[in-house]
Amino acid sequence: MDLGLSNKVAVVTGGTRGVGKACACLFAKEGAKVAICARNVERLKAVKDEIESLGAEVLALQADVSIPAQLKAFISSVKERFGRIDVLVNNAGEAVRGEGARTDEGWEDHLRQYLHSARWCCQEVSGLMKEQRSGAIINLSSVAAKRPREISPLGAAKAALNNYTLGLAIEMAPYRVRVNAVCPGIFMTPHRILAPGSVGERIARGYGMSSVEEALTRYARENTLIGRLPEPEEVANVVVFLASERAGALTGSYVIVDGGTLRFVL
Repeated sequence: MDLGLSNKVAVVTGGTRGVGKACACLFAKEGAKVAICARNVERLKAVKDEIESLGAEVLALQADVSIPAQLKAFISSVKERFGRIDVLVNNAGEAVRGEGARTDEGWEDHLRQYLHSARWCCQEVSGLMKEQRSGAIINLSSVAAKRPREISPLGAAKAALNNYTLGLAIEMAPYRVRVNAVCPGIFMTPHRILAPGSVGERIARGYGMSSVEEALTRYARENTLIGRLPEPEEVANVVVFLASERAGALTGSYVIVDGGTLRFVL
């Protein structure tokens, strides 16, 4: 299916690993021009080379979007390079794990990384999209926003992001700009689910298992309808579809991509 993204300009924050990288590469395969940012220079160069090997034009810049000055400089460079922004994917964020997440500093870190950085990105891009009278914004949220399991700064930040997404969709509707959120569940990103203090480690501890991989396999078998954890590329498929005019009737929505873990009727 041709998604009609050829020569569109797609911005992906946190574009060097996991869902962010998968989105950037998929936009490139669809013929879009891609702009990515991240904090790690080595990974930026590697992903830039990979995207260029797909035949796409790419701008890759080091930036921490939780720092407003760096975010503004990145978006300004994108505007200067391409002259327009058709798609914004707010994916960046890697906050404190473990017990530190529930300190005051941990809460502030989660809100800055997962809520305010997306809000600041939207503020920087929305004016241009209003002038263009077109555009699509996709915020990466989480099923933690829909089903809290405990006191969670991640869930609180993502729930606020969902609320912000709907409010922004209402504001941008007169300008033909669509705004949606994608809510992944646990998916296969080794740097997150296998790392110390990660959700994978917590699941293994809950099962009383020493192997995180085996614990995740058991978790997926017992909790998902598909019997496995989704891959980043499967989340990216939804993001890129939402960015296209094939999803022209979708705005102010959140799409859950968790393999059928979260089950409820609205």
